[in-house]
Amino acid sequence: RTIERQEVVRTIDGFAKQAREYYEDNATYTAFSPTMATPMTSYSFTTVTTPHSFVITAVPLNDQLYDRCGELSVNQLGQHHASKAPPAHSSDRCW
Repeated sequence: RTIERQEVVRTIDGFAKQAREYYEDNATYTAFSPTMATPMTSYSFTTVTTPHSFVITAVPLNDQLYDRCGELSVNQLGQHHASKAPPAHSSDRCW
């Protein structure tokens, strides 16, 4: 499971980079949609945008449903979040 999480972390951070580049060219995130070279079967991705913000979320599927981190997300500030990270642990352990 850790290998799949590492792959999704690279992917979601790549999407965040795409979003920031899109913003530099368009001065908005509103119509941004990430592009992926190879589809993943372990996660699906959602993107929520406003003119000046975004949240990209990786939702676990199949074997990853039981991953200890749950959904992983990143926003326009580069802040990472893991939905199932225990309060005693930082979301950083999932990233």
